[in-house]
Amino acid sequence: MNYPFLFFDADNTIFDFAKAEAMPLKRALFRQKIEFQTAWLDLYREINVAVWRAYEAGELKTEQVKRKRFSDLVEQLELAIDPEQLSQEYLDELSRCAPLLDPAESVLDQLHQRGHHMLIITNGI
Repeated sequence: MNYPFLFFDADNTIFDFAKAEAMPLKRALFRQKIEFQTAWLDLYREINVAVWRAYEAGELKTEQVKRKRFSDLVEQLELAIDPEQLSQEYLDELSRCAPLLDPAESVLDQLHQRGHHMLIITNGI
């Protein structure tokens, strides 16, 4: 069977989301003149998962997700920075960070050479 379009989920199908969220967080904090500590990534991920669960349950809207994960992080780490600014800087950095999973590029190249039309979809922001 030949499908006219192939859809791929972005996170952890094409892009290595673990890397894609770590680097922007480090860079966003650096832009705020905060030295990143490795343990903070685990805390951010814990907060982020809880916030996305609340979103999926209909308890939060997209704009609230953007703010809450960073306001919670800033509060728990007792950082003297604006969480909304951190959120914006994180999203800016995330938009420039797209590490591929190892086989993704070669698989996509092969599919492209075979003439397939491909689209990336995501449930993320």
